[in-house]
Amino acid sequence: WDPTTDGDSRDLDFAGFTWHTEDNPAVSREEIEAARRQLPQEWYERDYRASWKSFKGRIYGGWDPDPKTSQNILPDNAAEHLPYGTRVFAGVDWGFTHHGCIVVVARLPDDQVWIVDEVCEPGQSDDWWAERAVELRDRWAQVGGGEMIFWCGPDDPENIALFQREGVDARGAENRQLPGIREVAKL
Repeated sequence: WDPTTDGDSRDLDFAGFTWHTEDNPAVSREEIEAARRQLPQEWYERDYRASWKSFKGRIYGGWDPDPKTSQNILPDNAAEHLPYGTRVFAGVDWGFTHHGCIVVVARLPDDQVWIVDEVCEPGQSDDWWAERAVELRDRWAQVGGGEMIFWCGPDDPENIALFQREGVDARGAENRQLPGIREVAKL
C-alpha cells in the first residue's frame, strides 16, 4: 500500500492509521509551539503532523545563496575580521559529471555559522580537487588556529587518501542524509 495515494488502491485486509504528535496529550503545548517556531515548515509537518512529503532534492529549501540577500556568506576579506576562537572546517562533495564542491565554514565563538569560501565545479580531476583543498587550507587554517578538517563524502576513500597525501586533514563524514539535511535547515 502506498500511503501517498488517495486510498483507492488499498488492500481491504489492511488498515493504516496516522496520529499527529500535536494531538498527543503527553506532549506539552509549549514543546509543540516551540517546535512550530524553531523548525522549518517541512520539518514541523513531517515530525509533528505525520507528513509523508519527501525531502529528496530539497536539501536547501530555505537557503538563499545570493550574497546580496544572505546574511551567512561573508565577503572576500572575511578572514581578517573573524574573531579569536573561530573554528574553520570544510565539507567536500565529490563530483565529476555533476558539480563537485568544497564549502568552507566558520563557526564563531558565539556559535554563529558562516560560509566563508567555496569551490564548485563539474568535470574536474581528483588532482585538481586536491590542489583546491590545499589552497583553501592555506587560506583558512590560520583562522582556526592552524586546524582545519575537511569532512568528505565517504563514498570515495581514494580521494580522501589523496587529500591526506597532500597534507590536508581529510576525513570521511557521517553520510546519513536526514540528520545532515535537518542540521542545514536549522542554520
